[in-house]
Amino acid sequence: MYFIPLIGETDTRSRDTMKPFKSQPAKLFGKETFRKKPNQNEFLGKIQPKHLKSQSAMEYLMTYGWAILIIAIVIIALVRIGLFSNNLAPRAQPGNCYVSQTVSGGTLAGTCNGELPEFVAQFSNSGSSQVSVPNAAQLNPTQALTMSVWADITTMPSSGSPALVVKGLVNTQYEIYISIPNMQGEVTTSVGSWCQIIPSTPLGSWNNYIISYDGANVITYYNGAVQNKCSQTGQIASSSNPLDIGIMPGGYGSITGLISNVQIYNASLPASDVKTLYLEGIGGAPIDTNYLVGWWPLNGNANDYSGYNNNGVPTSVTYSSSWISGYTQP
Repeated sequence: MYFIPLIGETDTRSRDTMKPFKSQPAKLFGKETFRKKPNQNEFLGKIQPKHLKSQSAMEYLMTYGWAILIIAIVIIALVRIGLFSNNLAPRAQPGNCYVSQTVSGGTLAGTCNGELPEFVAQFSNSGSSQVSVPNAAQLNPTQALTMSVWADITTMPSSGSPALVVKGLVNTQYEIYISIPNMQGEVTTSVGSWCQIIPSTPLGSWNNYIISYDGANVITYYNGAVQNKCSQTGQIASSSNPLDIGIMPGGYGSITGLISNVQIYNASLPASDVKTLYLEGIGGAPIDTNYLVGWWPLNGNANDYSGYNNNGVPTSVTYSSSWISGYTQP
């Protein structure tokens, strides 16, 4: 806008002041204002319909929704197997897995996927806390033997020699027992000869103890590893005595602690099978059902799930569901 003088007036301003007032503010109601150049993004935002914003949100969900869903499923699966929990949530119900015996041998049946047991047997050093399994032909192998047991000894006995598992009286057949402070195994042939499993029995933790006899040696294992090999020959002694779990008959006392997954075979399992048996963990199924003669998971009852139904009779035994604190999955 230019200034045009009236007719007859003399323009006394300089040429500079005659330039357009492009940079000067406009006056509106006595106040100076500046015109603001419109912002294109603001302008488009104001006129953008709401349904376009909703469409953008849906496109985001469709782009990343599958990834979010997969991550959620993985987290749920990991929680279910106990990866984020020190409790490793037990869930296998009693009788979840069992062996069916036929003329051609034994086969696993049910759900046998190594799930941790819901319960384990809890024993107290009362002198009578035990599971007693009546004598049966299957429990008197003569040529070879393997016996496996998981145990958590909570208190070392002050006296006696309580057994985790024993067939017969002390030093009469086969057994895994505490000889303070050692954990020992024994198979009696023409003589009774013990073979050490571990020199100092661990307290407050779950461990796997195994003895095996092959006709030439008694071999002991601790958590899947060979510990000792003791020379011994001859036929394994037999008796009409019951198989006892958690106690040594004859006044030698009961253990104070927890026991689970007792397995007995009428064969000497090779070291590789023993290692596999340990790695299956406390909920592991028998490794060779053709030689299995007894299986007591002690998951809520004292039943024999080997297919031979040599069920035990518990006395002063409870079944604990809060047993996992000292357990580490192999």
